[in-house]
Amino acid sequence: MFTVNYSAFQAAISCKGKNHTRHYCNAIHLDSAGFIVATDGAILFCGKAESKSEESITVDVLGKGPSRFDYVEINTTEAKFYSDKTGLA
Repeated sequence: MFTVNYSAFQAAISCKGKNHTRHYCNAIHLDSAGFIVATDGAILFCGKAESKSEESITVDVLGKGPSRFDYVEINTTEAKFYSDKTGLA
């Protein structure tokens, strides 16, 4: 499980590729050392994430997340968006 704050998640989503032929450019990479990395082949984003996992994962976030949240918890199958004030966003 990885925990990423709002600003790092939004930056990673905006820097990842949209319809790139290299599939890994269309996803974000969460490293077990606590990094979130995204690229579209020309722009690279690297930020901090809290890692509770021994393994690194690469995930493609599909769809649009909520417009307001404080942090997101990501694992290999799902992303849960949370707000500090109201709980699950």
